[in-house]
Amino acid sequence: MSVFGTGCRLVVVMIATLLWRDDPTQEERCAQSRTYLLNIPSQPLEGALQDLAKQTGMQIVFFSRLIRGRRASALQGFYTIDAALTALLAGSGLTFRLINDRTIEIVAPSGRLLKGPHLFFASVNLCAR
Repeated sequence: MSVFGTGCRLVVVMIATLLWRDDPTQEERCAQSRTYLLNIPSQPLEGALQDLAKQTGMQIVFFSRLIRGRRASALQGFYTIDAALTALLAGSGLTFRLINDRTIEIVAPSGRLLKGPHLFFASVNLCAR
């Protein structure tokens, strides 16, 4: 008999299926390489991400507690999504991942304890006995 129950294996497989994608589709590569004319003032990171979403038509998802208290520098000019997010998140300790060709998630780097205002982010064991 397995150490983990059937339900645990199902959860692990579902999570691995959702998260493991190292070969972006053609649409995702196009979305990443397209340039946008951006005009985003220096402001709290939440507002800057909302402005980026409005100006590019992308969906940007994040937990508000993850970005609370962080600021973004101004962006003016032509940027790809990757370059714009890299600039906006610079110095925040955060990163991003492409979920699909229209959706981006703002995340803390995997396996790293991220401390912020009212936030402690760490890995969670999904298979408790």
